[in-house]
Amino acid sequence: MKFRIPDHIAFGLIAGAIATIIGIFLFAFVLSTQSSLNFSMFLEQAFQTGNVQKGLFKLALLANLPLFYWLINKKKFRSGYGIIFSTLI
Repeated sequence: MKFRIPDHIAFGLIAGAIATIIGIFLFAFVLSTQSSLNFSMFLEQAFQTGNVQKGLFKLALLANLPLFYWLINKKKFRSGYGIIFSTLI
């Protein structure tokens, strides 16, 4: 049984939000390995200070880019629009 990818804006919004959350944790893990802080301390510091939080969110939004191009290549344009909307929100 093949999984069919829905072509709805709501699917794109949800997928974009999930990709952003995964991106936050992924980039926080990578950045915490390069600093002297462990992962939980790095996340705590990132959410308490505004400068680190803004940079972390900007990097996390890059996780939407491969998902967007994958959906566009699959001709799921409405889902791609949802990814763009979730990036703008």
